[in-house]
Amino acid sequence: MGVQSCRHGMQVVAITLVVWTWVMACSIGVAGGQPAAQALPSAVAARPWSAGEIETLSQQLRAVIAKSPLDSAHVGAILLPVDPAGPLVAQFNAEKLFVPASTLKLFTTAAALDTLGSEYRFTTSFSHTGMVKDGVLHGDLIVRSNGDPSFSATWCQDGDFCMGEIAGHLLSKGIHEVRGSLIADTSQFAGPLLGPAWEWDDLSYYYATPVDALSCGENTVEVSAVPGQPGAALAIRAVPEGYFSIKNQAIARAKGEDFCMARELGTETVTISGALAPRGKGVTAAVSVNDPARYFLFNMKNSMSKKGIRVSGGSQVIREGLAAAAVPLFERQSPPLQAVCAVVNRESHNLFAELTQHAVAHARTGKGDFATGAALVRQWATALGVDGDGMVIVDGSGLSRKNMISPKAMAEMLRAMVRRPVFPIYYASLPVAGSHGSMARRLTGTKGEGVVHGKVGYMTGHSSIAGYAQDQQGRWVVFAVMVNNNAGEPKEARMLQDEIVTLIVGR
Repeated sequence: MGVQSCRHGMQVVAITLVVWTWVMACSIGVAGGQPAAQALPSAVAARPWSAGEIETLSQQLRAVIAKSPLDSAHVGAILLPVDPAGPLVAQFNAEKLFVPASTLKLFTTAAALDTLGSEYRFTTSFSHTGMVKDGVLHGDLIVRSNGDPSFSATWCQDGDFCMGEIAGHLLSKGIHEVRGSLIADTSQFAGPLLGPAWEWDDLSYYYATPVDALSCGENTVEVSAVPGQPGAALAIRAVPEGYFSIKNQAIARAKGEDFCMARELGTETVTISGALAPRGKGVTAAVSVNDPARYFLFNMKNSMSKKGIRVSGGSQVIREGLAAAAVPLFERQSPPLQAVCAVVNRESHNLFAELTQHAVAHARTGKGDFATGAALVRQWATALGVDGDGMVIVDGSGLSRKNMISPKAMAEMLRAMVRRPVFPIYYASLPVAGSHGSMARRLTGTKGEGVVHGKVGYMTGHSSIAGYAQDQQGRWVVFAVMVNNNAGEPKEARMLQDEIVTLIVGR
């Protein structure tokens, strides 16, 4: 379901559901599924590239770019054999820097899998102050995490972001009432909650949610606006109900126009204005929250109430950590990192990408933050032999326009990953052309359909594609095609990118 909201389109993203389990004193983990068996890119060329083939392909690449309608745009491309001893097949502006958009997630997930391991898990712990007597906790209930993304409909099928499980475990511990506060300890992240140079008019929407140590429901509230009789106010519904304050200034009008649904920056207030056509289906959007940790406590308290657990105190978010000693109750581990990275790459999930990059920083320093995570990803890539001059990394999702990657650096990273032990899992996380994820509509009807594994990226004026392809002789190639400053139709850039990839795979 989509809605043109102010300047931006918003939609609710549906993602495959996976079951998670809890970890108690015996530390039972979530079983991580292995990737399906498939042909993997080989670093050994089936047949070497001849000088004639390279010259022909180079001419074809230049011709395809020259005939495209993107005269005023900035275009870069590279076709590089997976074999590290193989020659450069073709390139155009390959060493120039480009805004990569979501193809930056290829760096984020590769670095995380390679440095943390595919079985790494986020941990959320629950503890308390005071004492438990006769079913009553005389103290505060504390929740602390290092960025677990999986309190989410992506993994939770209960419609409650798995919050009911928290209440269930409290009841199993004999706690039926909390005579104290619910406290969110977010001290494992250093802040800020928003990435460098994220555009202010993106911040209301699901793809630009704040990044905190505690998250749930992907840090969004689903808000629906449904028109009724002409002149009547729109009917508004929010799920979960009661978290946002909603200013409904919109009506049903014969000619729906200027409809806008946006959260006021720095607040939990959503303003809905303009008009929708009467008796229509209405619109639904996932609107970002301002304070993810407070939102976590809101949902946790609601679920505890549904299970009959009373809380007499308020809710509090602690950024610096607690001075008082706490008594451990239980902890929960996320699904393995390989499952998280599959969602990041296939669904191009911005929040999960940022939490993944923050995990890299937290594992090294004990604190998750944008600057440290970005620096560590760049250091990792440089250590693999990627040209440092071709990388400017400031976040994990690619949402910031301050990110800059050259096609050469992208291809060098993808080629280096083939020789890493974690590569089969990384490769399996990538969308497949014409099959699923963000590549579902790319290269359809070509010989690349079902074969090319890669990632696309898009933001206004900028688009990119990068990944792995196999030619008709069985030779594996890494590719990256980037288009920046495109004032024309986005489909023109997509058509050029797919045309360049078909030079390798065939039509």
